[in-house]
Formats: sequence, C-alpha cells, structure tokens
Amino acid sequence: MRAIAKVFIKIIAIPIWITCMTACGGSNSDVQLPLNTQTLEGIWMLKSMQTGSYRSDETNTNLNSVREVYQFVYIIELADGSYFMPECGLDLLTHDDYFIFAIEGSSDGVLDSQFSYQIGEDQEIYSPYLVFENNVKFSGSIDVVNQNGEDLFTYQDIRHANISAIKVSGSRDFHTSNELAIEFSAQLNSGIELALMDIDSDASCMTISSSHYSGMKLGLPTTIEQETMIVLDHNGKEASFSIETGNFGEEVIDHKTYTSSMASLFTSGAIDCADSDDACIDTKSLSLTQSSISKNSYINGIRANAVAVNENEESLRISFSIEIK
Repeated sequence: MRAIAKVFIKIIAIPIWITCMTACGGSNSDVQLPLNTQTLEGIWMLKSMQTGSYRSDETNTNLNSVREVYQFVYIIELADGSYFMPECGLDLLTHDDYFIFAIEGSSDGVLDSQFSYQIGEDQEIYSPYLVFENNVKFSGSIDVVNQNGEDLFTYQDIRHANISAIKVSGSRDFHTSNELAIEFSAQLNSGIELALMDIDSDASCMTISSSHYSGMKLGLPTTIEQETMIVLDHNGKEASFSIETGNFGEEVIDHKTYTSSMASLFTSGAIDCADSDDACIDTKSLSLTQSSISKNSYINGIRANAVAVNENEESLRISFSIEIK
C-alpha cells in the first residue's frame, strides 16, 4: 500500500544558485550550489524536528516523545513524472517505508492533501503541509494520528513533524557528487574495507536521529533515550544501528540492536533471542557515535560511526561523514 499525495507547485524563473538556508539551521549561509530547477530529482539534505504523544487508558500508558532527524536522501523522478523518496528513519509511515507524490502545475506551491488508512478498528490519518520553492527547497509539517476504537483496548498515537529540506546535488550517486564531501568506510568481520562505491548499490540515504521518550508505561515511570543511524542503498537494502538507554520503572533499559541486509555486509544482532529462534543472534556489543557538522555556525552535514559484534563473534563497522562543500 503506497502513501500517495498530490503536490501543487509553480515553476518560476529564478537564478539556479541557491543559498543554503532553512535545512542548514538558519539563513545567509555561505554555501552556494548550482542546481537544476526543472525537477526535484537529486540529493537533498533534510532536517525534521518531531514531537509525539501516545496514550492508552487501559494500559495506563502516557508517553511523550521528542525526535531530531538529519538525513541526506535521494529523491527519484519516476517514469510517470511522480517522485519517490525513501522514508529512511523519519518513522512517520506505518505501512510503507517510502513516500510517492506527483507534481502538477499550480500557483500556490503547497502540498496540502490528507490521506488515511483504515484496517479493522485501526485508523491512520496523515496530514502533510509542505511548501515547495523552485524545486530546490521545501519546508512545512506532517501530522500523523493513529488510533484504535475497539471496546477493550483503545489508544491514540499523535505525531507532529516539522520538516525543512534543500536540494544539495543533482547527482544520482553520492560518491560521484561534486557538491558533497563524503568519507565512508565499512567492514564485515576481518574482510576488506569497503568504500561507498564498493557496496552493492550506491547509497540513496544516510540518516542520524536522536529521540527522547518520557512519561508512564504500564503505570511505571519511563524515560528512554534512543540513537539511530541508517544507511540505505538504491536497491532498498539497509544497514541500521540503534541504542536505547533509560529506565522502565526500576528496570534499567540498555537495548542494542543492529541489522544489515546488504549482501556485502549481511549480519545482525538482536535483543533477547528466543531459544527456539535459530536465525536470531543476540548483540554482544554495540557502540554508536553521531553528530551534525557545522560550518560558519550553520549545519551543513552529518557524521556517524558504529561498531557492532554479535554473540557469534560476527562484527560490523560502518563510518561516514557527509557535508556540503
């Protein structure tokens, strides 16, 4: 099932040099890029600040969340003129891991088209409001409401995401982009060290995110911090690392998980595998460091480094930095 919305955007004649603004954390940055204004296709730098609340009276649960997401993501123009963008860590969609939207000429340049899913008693409502500018910039918000109307169990999950993005390159491949400075290294076990061009398919997205959850879960005070790193390739294969720390009542939370479906980096580590699940392997250790990169007081890149080992002594290391030149 695909999330489909109509984007109405006006193409106007302005210079093809853009100053890095909202998505870089402010205005008047020194970064200037020559870009194609005739299509959205290209690599984008996106920032999303999100707030959320989850409530279930029957389970005495009331959790609030704050998330910060930075990503470099490739938007593809499809044969029919619509666009495809992987979600890649935004964590707004339930059924899909990508957005598909179409462009039609108009004078307002605004995406304002609600869509929803209904599965049994579960209802999901998505309300995007995004303003596009000349195919090189967009900003706005996406509101998500998930709720259940069953008599014995009800819940409401509300999320609000502010989003800002700028187009940073017209290139399809990250490693060939002249507008980006990229360092990438990956290694599975004691195998050869792979550069970005060595993985099965070039990256289509790199994401880092930080989340904070607080409130009551099952009647117990709960506070959780989560750090997540994702690398996604053009074939939809993904390497992801996640660390959750905090408390659930008196229980200390220290969850470390990772997985890679990329053929050259295939491995995983989980939490508390069942004895009957032979395919599941527990994580033995995982370290993850990540941060944004600033230039002249404006955010213009991200970096991350993850090293993981599972109980079978299989190891995976991925390190990257990507920033606008």
